[in-house]
Formats: sequence, structure tokens, C-alpha cells
Amino acid sequence: MRGTATLFRDYFQHSELEERIHLPQVTPAQELQIKAQKRLSALMEEKLVTRISVLSTLLGGGKTTERLLVRISVETHKTSPDFDQTAADKARNRIKQALGEIGCDVFIETDR
Repeated sequence: MRGTATLFRDYFQHSELEERIHLPQVTPAQELQIKAQKRLSALMEEKLVTRISVLSTLLGGGKTTERLLVRISVETHKTSPDFDQTAADKARNRIKQALGEIGCDVFIETDR
């Protein structure tokens, strides 16, 4: 069994090592991107979701806001002969369900 002195020494050596490494900080936009990619990974494998991006906008007072943009591959253009409103609605609902409460506005756009 390890003594208290050994545990403290190991802890402080580990803390000093972390301070020397200087890992980069993840921005809120990057965090949102990662969270969305995790939640939509199954739909990306199905090729329903083709792109995920985050738009970060600088507001007054040094604040920022993020918006999530999700591109899907379902043909949803109403003038297309292949247009299927049911498929388009189902695709959007699947994305919204997979994302859940993600904490920002979500825009779903289609590949053309």
C-alpha cells in the first residue's frame, strides 16, 4: 500500500508535468463541433449528414454566439422531379432527434 507522502509526490509531479505540456484550449465553437459530430456520427455513416460546421459570430462586449450548420444529402428542392416531402421531413427530424438539446441554433441545409 502506498503512503500519503508518495501519493502527494506523484500528484504534484503530475501537476507540474501538465503545466509544462500546455495543451491547447478548446474553443466553444470547437467544443460544439465535436459534440455535434459525436451525436450525428451514425447519420454520417449512413451518408445522410454530409457536413457539420459551426459559425461563430462575435457580438458586442466581447461575447460570441455559435450556430450549427448541418448539410444533408436528401433531395429536398421542391422543383425536383425526385422531391419527397416525407423523406425530407424524416431526415430533418432524425437530425433534430440525434442532436437533442445542443445549446445553439441549428440550420439544416441540403446538398444540391
